[in-house]
Amino acid sequence: VRAGVIAYAVVLLAVLGYGAIRLWTAPDPGSQETVTVISFTIAETHMQELNELLAEDQDAFRRKTQDLHAQYLAMTETAISDGAEIVLWPELAVTGLEPDVQATVAQGQALARQADIYLAMPTFTLYPEGGLPADG
Repeated sequence: VRAGVIAYAVVLLAVLGYGAIRLWTAPDPGSQETVTVISFTIAETHMQELNELLAEDQDAFRRKTQDLHAQYLAMTETAISDGAEIVLWPELAVTGLEPDVQATVAQGQALARQADIYLAMPTFTLYPEGGLPADG
């Protein structure tokens, strides 16, 4: 038991000592450059509902996804006006058919280039090779 306690104590002291040294030698937080990062979620993406809508009415599906994309682009503009230098969208923010995804990515790229920011736009392209299900 004594050997186990000694080994535990040595490891614990090493970890605490290393942590204390890192804190003492860390640069002053005010002396570092910072960037403003903004991330937001406008709406949850309910994939089951979108899949059902795609199977029933592709035009309605495209209108719905295009509306969501427009909301994310508008919120990005708001984030930029609030001083964001990096804007992060949530997973599945750009979900849709390939032409719509590509159009949204192009709009996001233009917006990011114009505002000189970084914009992370996760995409999910349904049927990227074409082969759409028959419109219901």
